[in-house]
Amino acid sequence: MKYKLSIKIACYLMLGMLAIGLYSYSQKNPAVLLRTEISPIDEETFMQLGSYEKNKSKDQNNYQEVSFSLKVNYPNEIENLEVRIPQYFSELFGNDIYLGAKYKESNNKEKYQFIHEAEILLYTGNVTNEEIRNILDEGIVNLSWVYEGENIQQKYNIGDSVIFIK
Repeated sequence: MKYKLSIKIACYLMLGMLAIGLYSYSQKNPAVLLRTEISPIDEETFMQLGSYEKNKSKDQNNYQEVSFSLKVNYPNEIENLEVRIPQYFSELFGNDIYLGAKYKESNNKEKYQFIHEAEILLYTGNVTNEEIRNILDEGIVNLSWVYEGENIQQKYNIGDSVIFIK
């Protein structure tokens, strides 16, 4: 009986230590959601391509859309949050693949939230999904911030967040 009680106490102590550790980590580090979805373009987007000067094919299957989303929620204890996406997608993909993009970014300091979104149009006629993933592997998102006077940095690989949607 005492043995079972000792085990229960040890388990509760370990759970308590884990909870304290997780709380401490969440106060020191932002919560980062990085998502990159690649899907075929829809009919409406393809129809808009008809008059586009970079239109390279009459086949809708030769085009894909990349939806890139970076959301960073950070605790108020974090200071000087900087988000750097050093290479624009046009530089990553190059002129043969990259057709255009729409970017949207907001930094709501009252809600402690940073959001960067991009909708990128690609011509992928002779490019495989694996090649697209390899290109995105070269894209790195850098986060840096100050917590209690300490400079902290984290890097996120865009290629690790790729999801292909059929």
